[in-house]
Amino acid sequence: MSMITTNIVLESYALAVTVLLLLCSWGDDNRKERTDGLMHAMLWGNAALLICTIGALLVEGKPQFEALDYALTFGMSAFGFPIALGYTEYVVCLISEKGSVHPAFLWVMRAICILALVLNFISIFNHMYFVCEGAVYARGSLFWLNMLFSVLILGPDVVLVLIKHQYIGRSGTITMLAYPIFPLIAAAAQFPIPEFNTMCLATTLAILLMYITVYLLRSRKIAEQEKELTDSKVAVMLSQIQPHFLYNALSVIQDMCHGSAPEAEEATIEFSEFLRSNLDSLKLNVPIDFEQELKHTQNYLSLEQKRFGDRLNIEFDIKTTDFKLPALTLQPIVENAVRYGLMKKEDQGTLKISSFETEDGYTVCVIDDGVGFDITKKKDDGRSHIGISNVTERLRVMCGGELTIESEPGKGTTAIITVPKGEDI
Repeated sequence: MSMITTNIVLESYALAVTVLLLLCSWGDDNRKERTDGLMHAMLWGNAALLICTIGALLVEGKPQFEALDYALTFGMSAFGFPIALGYTEYVVCLISEKGSVHPAFLWVMRAICILALVLNFISIFNHMYFVCEGAVYARGSLFWLNMLFSVLILGPDVVLVLIKHQYIGRSGTITMLAYPIFPLIAAAAQFPIPEFNTMCLATTLAILLMYITVYLLRSRKIAEQEKELTDSKVAVMLSQIQPHFLYNALSVIQDMCHGSAPEAEEATIEFSEFLRSNLDSLKLNVPIDFEQELKHTQNYLSLEQKRFGDRLNIEFDIKTTDFKLPALTLQPIVENAVRYGLMKKEDQGTLKISSFETEDGYTVCVIDDGVGFDITKKKDDGRSHIGISNVTERLRVMCGGELTIESEPGKGTTAIITVPKGEDI
């Protein structure tokens, strides 16, 4: 078997593995996170790289295909750089989940990748990297420079992974190091035996290892999220034992107030409905209609207005209710705005709740002109602050939503809930 045939067989096996991984990732309904998208992009890039490599081997030594050979060789020589950049973006994304990477790092890597692609394209005409005269491949005098660009991209990645290893764990570190190390070893092996092309095979093996690790880590993450949701539900249930008793007692008080104290009876009814809604939320594992959550919030605000009178001004600008979100999502945010924003003011405060539809989803805004706070500083007020964290996590897990909070001391706070279309059911 000739070396060309051997290379074609090896590259074909690698392509088959890549296509199989693409099919698996394409049918994955949970491909929502950026890391999964980057992995998918790397697989497509690797498939393109392997197709160009196999194509270049098939037309080798056939002069009538010289132009095609140049195009395929360009792809074989250049496509590895976008894949390496995808890997770099993946590493940065993974580290950023718990730590941080300076933004300049990615911009430098992107600039190196673009320069490498440009020089590969120029090489078609000046042959500094490769020559395909008569559809016969040969290395150019500056072939080493192309290999150097690989080191310039993958080398800093290795350093970054080693420095930030505590943010991605032991298994993540080993997997992330495999991708740059495998191709670098393959590149070194190619110098003494130029005809034996192991670069694409090494890249495919590294991506396969990353793919397996990614989905193992995600399965573990999903299991942890389910446990957190269960623990959160139990915590809410325990916190609702006393309100459940109060709900039964309030029914008796309501009957006692009937006819003699209408305002007290109204407040008792609203409080009973508020508690009932809290208790009912314990049974829900799926998002509810926004209209239902809004009504629950309005019951809470009605009680607070009776308590604080003119100090609390409420405004509504509800343009849409035709979407769903997790139960007890809006009310805790509104309660935080009232208790820790508006009621700490000496004069009247205003709370505005609005909802509207966007091209991509639905947005709910809770704006108060309370005392505000510095979001860059951790609060040290003796409270656990798990309420907003629970809201954020349930939004993300149950409907792919997001909660963002903006605040400025002395000016107030804005909380924005976003729910993407197609995720709110």
